[in-house]
Amino acid sequence: MASIPKRVDFIIYGASGFTGQFVVKEVAVKAQKDKQLTWAVSGRSQSKLTSTLKSVEKQTGENLEDVSIIIADTEDYDSVVNMTSQAKVVLNCVGPYRFYGEPVVKACVETSTSYVDISGEPEFLEKMEFKYGAKAKEQGAYIIGACGLDCIPNDMGLVYAKQRFEGKLAAVDSFLGIDSKDKGLGINTGTWNTLVNSLANWKELKQLRKQNPQPKLPKPSFRLPRKYITKEADGKYFVPFMGADTSVIYRSQREEFVANQVLPVDSNLYIKVGSLSQVITAAIFALILMLMSLTSFGRSLLVKYPRFFSGGLVYQGGPPMEVIKQQSFSVVLRCHGYSSPDGSGRPDRLMIVKVSGPDPGYVATSSFLVESAYTILKEKSKLPYGGGVLTTGFAFKDTSLIERLEERNVKFEVI
Repeated sequence: MASIPKRVDFIIYGASGFTGQFVVKEVAVKAQKDKQLTWAVSGRSQSKLTSTLKSVEKQTGENLEDVSIIIADTEDYDSVVNMTSQAKVVLNCVGPYRFYGEPVVKACVETSTSYVDISGEPEFLEKMEFKYGAKAKEQGAYIIGACGLDCIPNDMGLVYAKQRFEGKLAAVDSFLGIDSKDKGLGINTGTWNTLVNSLANWKELKQLRKQNPQPKLPKPSFRLPRKYITKEADGKYFVPFMGADTSVIYRSQREEFVANQVLPVDSNLYIKVGSLSQVITAAIFALILMLMSLTSFGRSLLVKYPRFFSGGLVYQGGPPMEVIKQQSFSVVLRCHGYSSPDGSGRPDRLMIVKVSGPDPGYVATSSFLVESAYTILKEKSKLPYGGGVLTTGFAFKDTSLIERLEERNVKFEVI
């Protein structure tokens, strides 16, 4: 194994995990095009990391013998500091982040190392901003969470819409659809465990927000009605999307207001459920999940029998490739605004933006994460403040991230 330089461009932490393996492949593909890109993998198990590299070698045809392995464990903070001190950007694939994320963020800030992750956990994301925002800026480290399905399509989709709307954008309704063919949808147990624990600790987020000294964002000048259920033109039903996107978009717009006095755009987010009967089934399932997550016994059952309690959605060890390959996503942003830059009252202009791509859980998410890290690496001078705990929409608004994603089969378009 080759000796590792003082600082490689990327270190993938949690590289042998289910999602981590997709990220390793994505970085290997990136390194095929950029021969100057240096990278390493990190985690707890030398044998598993070695196995991951060999597997990716077979998939890509690349010789990865020069990719170094760094052993690190969040229960051994010194090992994490040793790992982060050897990278320019750490790509953290180890979740749930509320349990395993903070030591990596803390070490990155301490060693002036930038950081990206695929967390969809608002409490973790906001806590990192609260605890490490000022120090990260001082240290010149960019800590940018939620660089996955949560929340690139919606957060960067809104950036794309603002850049292309002729006039004044006022409000956006966003509709997320995840589709598959005959194999159905599937997620990893890690994603399921994150959901269970997020539901169990939702009160902590409310308490954190009371302590957060950040200025409040002014209310949008125009608001679209919020709906508990809506039927779209294709006959499919949508319900409010409860992911991290609402929190992240709020933080993006708050930073834009603080930095540039840009007033916020109203934003409502929905996710496709399907037929009315599926909406009813999903509501019953959500209620049972919420109630069970409130007790330790209920959580233990949910974690022990994920496939049963998810109705077959969760796969132990991750969904098979035949399921992943047939999955795709689209986010349609219905953008309302004014023809005139100083317009007010009821909007008179509508623009439709669509963000779409392959399997959102692992294929597209790996592209989101890697291209976010690559943008920090190559366009750091275009990022604001010189460092800090930031959102994708604020950090990357003046960069070529969207163009980079389009090269990885993620499409941004006005339709």
